[in-house]
Amino acid sequence: MERVIRYVLVENATVKALIGTRCGPWAAMQDKSLPFVTYYRVATDHVHSTDGCSGQAMALVQVNCWASTYAGAKTLSDGVRKALQDYAGTVGTKTITAMKLEGESDVMELEIEGGESFRFGVQFEFAVWHDVTKPS
Repeated sequence: MERVIRYVLVENATVKALIGTRCGPWAAMQDKSLPFVTYYRVATDHVHSTDGCSGQAMALVQVNCWASTYAGAKTLSDGVRKALQDYAGTVGTKTITAMKLEGESDVMELEIEGGESFRFGVQFEFAVWHDVTKPS
């Protein structure tokens, strides 16, 4: 799931112009220069029927847009939202049937290492409906 998010964002011309390839899991991006995008899967719910696994799941994925200014975070988040909202398609072997924006909020972090600075962000939560392999 996370690889799909990264692929869609770094292949989007608007987002790529702002971040290049600075898009990855939260822990991997901490020492990167701004702006950048982080993501992580919050949870995955598998859809079942009385016959067992339906072959569908819904992952809740948090996507964060980070910049050195509030305006920069808003510009980046606009591109990210447009790239991901209502996305459907196949990346590699993963088929996304629907990606829906569930929530959005502004966030800010204070950095103290080597001097005080702020990092501004916009946080999204996307519900990502995708195919899963049924157990045999």
